[in-house]
Amino acid sequence: MIYIENYSKICLYLTILCLLLYLNPVCATEVISGSGYTSGNGEGYWTEYSFINYCPLCGYSGTLETYVKGVNEITCTHCDADYSYSGRDKHEGYSRAWLIVYVEPEPTPTSENLTTNTTPITTTTLTPLEQALKTLQTNKII
Repeated sequence: MIYIENYSKICLYLTILCLLLYLNPVCATEVISGSGYTSGNGEGYWTEYSFINYCPLCGYSGTLETYVKGVNEITCTHCDADYSYSGRDKHEGYSRAWLIVYVEPEPTPTSENLTTNTTPITTTTLTPLEQALKTLQTNKII
């Protein structure tokens, strides 16, 4: 009986491990950035871009590269999907997906860049009668 319970737990853990390896989660530290000319609806413009290096069509991260085919576009080297510098999939007729825009995280406060309040905090203890009177006065009962 003990062996059967351990076997099922081992199978469960192996299944979870396989799923985690298969799903290939997005790694937010991989970023593809640059600038280039993009066109849309007949109007072209120069743009700067910064996307998470993740292809939403095939689900692989780290596979996006620029100027692979000698054209101003971002290409997934795994599934061969093409994206404009605006992040839109360049499928004929409609966009199947959009790249995820990378937003630089705000710096976390550290002890060096925090200012401290040097004013001492003074507290006075009130008797229960004084607390009741203060409550009545702030609520404008008396």
